[in-house]
Amino acid sequence: MSQFNIDEIEKRTLAGLKDFQRATVERVDYLFRHNQNRVLVADEVGMGKTLIARGAIVKTARLRIEEKDELFKVIYICSNQNIA
Repeated sequence: MSQFNIDEIEKRTLAGLKDFQRATVERVDYLFRHNQNRVLVADEVGMGKTLIARGAIVKTARLRIEEKDELFKVIYICSNQNIA
């Protein structure tokens, strides 16, 4: 189904996170696995919300692959076009 190694991508993505960022990603993953449909991560400027978003996306991709779902949508709202 997938032409990429989700294990390697997840490992690389999570390795770049600080402990509190990784904990946020794990919490988002937990919520999605327990039927939560949406999550809003709000934190101070400079705390790594973009990095958390990357981690949450890779975890969601893993979940969708496990569920044999080939299409999922991510909405990432930010005020900086360079980050987006």
